[in-house]
Amino acid sequence: MAKNITILVGTLGMGLWRSADGGENWKRGRIGEGYQGGRAVFGLAVHPNDPATIYAGADDGIYLSRNRGETFERMDSPMTGAKVWRVTIDAEEPDTLFAGTSPVKVYRSGNAGATWDMVCDDFVDECHNVGIPRPTSIVVDPYDHRNVWVSIEVDGLRRSTDGGDTWERVSGAGLDDPDVHSVAVVPTSPKTILVTTENGVVASQDMGETWQDFLNGQEGFSLHYTRCVAVKRDDPNVIFLANGDESIGSVGALRRTTDGGKTWEQVALPVTPSSHIECFATHPADPNLILACTHYGQLFGSSDGGDWWIKLHKEVTENRGALAWVPN
Repeated sequence: MAKNITILVGTLGMGLWRSADGGENWKRGRIGEGYQGGRAVFGLAVHPNDPATIYAGADDGIYLSRNRGETFERMDSPMTGAKVWRVTIDAEEPDTLFAGTSPVKVYRSGNAGATWDMVCDDFVDECHNVGIPRPTSIVVDPYDHRNVWVSIEVDGLRRSTDGGDTWERVSGAGLDDPDVHSVAVVPTSPKTILVTTENGVVASQDMGETWQDFLNGQEGFSLHYTRCVAVKRDDPNVIFLANGDESIGSVGALRRTTDGGKTWEQVALPVTPSSHIECFATHPADPNLILACTHYGQLFGSSDGGDWWIKLHKEVTENRGALAWVPN
């Protein structure tokens, strides 16, 4: 992409892939010691003030890098030995971290990961579809960090309004289906919370008390399986939506709205994705630079805010949401 950035992609079975030159050349990052084949990296979190500091959730604990993901060392934590699916940093207080494991427990650290406390374990042990539930997103509201959201595949949506001290299950129209995939906070007035499920996107403008269909029943969404959304960092009216035919499917699509969800267009990609798009990556250093990775490891990028996309030559193995880029 001819950008002076580092790209990180976590996979199932092949650990972490890293490009220090914007996607031209790739090497395996190191998650701890030993052979990297067979490793799984489920989630990545970039420090809001230091692009060299990156946390990774892996198949045996939580890891920390101080060199833009070239190497990661495992942190001592109660999650050691567990599958850590998601890690999130509070942008307002970056020493506050949240992490989620499978089987699902949510942990919080107030000292940049030196110590951790388990703050929520009110989740089912088993579920349909995936067997053992796992967190698909942990989102700290960047506009009020007391509000924290956790989506679970497959056990619904949880909300904390006191920084993670207490939690409650959120339900309502569109959220009766417990297969919840992601949460995004849109800084509209009033603020909008977007939640994706296997069947679409629902929105709330009252902190989850009520929900509405965000797609407004529009035609053209024949690919109903919806994985995630990304809000453009400098324009809340521009939102990207990833959908596909099914969770283990054969076709995906990328849609965009430029008017806050009133209308949608299908983005023209260089090739049709071979599966749904699993995740996006953005960074405030360049709001126009957006990356996307499919479930089966195809990588796409746009450097003009989503008008024109390229396919990166690198393809990785199965991705479960671990994608990030940082400025060099």
